[in-house]
Amino acid sequence: MLYRHKIRSFYLLPLFSGLLIFSSFLIPGKNVQKEVSALKLVVSMLDSIRNIKTLSFHIKAFERIEGNYLTAESQIKISSKPHIIYFRNEKKKISILWQEGLNGGNALVKSKMSLGAALSLDPYGNLMRKNQHYTIHELGFDYFARVFSAALLKDKANMNKSLAYAGKQKLRDKNCYVLIYEDKNFGYFDYKTGKNESVSGIALKFNANDYAIRSKNNLHSFYGSIKEGTLLKIPNNYCKKIILHLDEVTMLPINMTSYDDLGLYENYEYSKTEVNKKITKEEFSQFYKD
Repeated sequence: MLYRHKIRSFYLLPLFSGLLIFSSFLIPGKNVQKEVSALKLVVSMLDSIRNIKTLSFHIKAFERIEGNYLTAESQIKISSKPHIIYFRNEKKKISILWQEGLNGGNALVKSKMSLGAALSLDPYGNLMRKNQHYTIHELGFDYFARVFSAALLKDKANMNKSLAYAGKQKLRDKNCYVLIYEDKNFGYFDYKTGKNESVSGIALKFNANDYAIRSKNNLHSFYGSIKEGTLLKIPNNYCKKIILHLDEVTMLPINMTSYDDLGLYENYEYSKTEVNKKITKEEFSQFYKD
């Protein structure tokens, strides 16, 4: 899932600590107990995400792109030290390899269209971001943890109303905790751009969804600096509503569904998730054997 600013686990520490401290001040009671349970689950999820060193998973993505819903299935492998990202879409015959400190920050991309040759592409450019909500640098759970935590802390005065534990549910033979977050005050505000600002930078500044800003302001394929003084509509939160299924064992998401003011915005389904299992160079080298 994908900003020019890399989201790594250490960025979660202030947010994680903030939620942990806030949860300790909650007063037990009939109306608060539901909030306490939901918040403890969120803190446990953040703790699990913070301790990820390597991550491998299969993802099914369902995203609203320019009014239509597009689907994709991919296999992802991520290592934090060294920071390496491997992405593979079997159906489209696309594989991507990005390694920190190499290739000038570009990713190596192979596809059936490149006739076996590896192309060096900017992960934040139009070719790699077209028709998808995120860049390769938002793949995994760190990015989601950051934006979700920030949304909760921003709305902490109403957390007992906006965050709820909806019980357990079985999903793909896994027992899951179900959390629902809904911002009743979700909407848009006007923002006048400053000098050399980009959509990605503005999204990071306001904890908003990058693609949501582009969609609202008809900037789907524009990734450069926006003209100073341009008036944009910016969402006041990451999403209006999110339904989150957490694996009871790993406390990691296995399904995330987000909504905005128009309805279903995106859904991500995770499977075959493996955490902190050694990823060898041979596994990453699959990229070169396509």
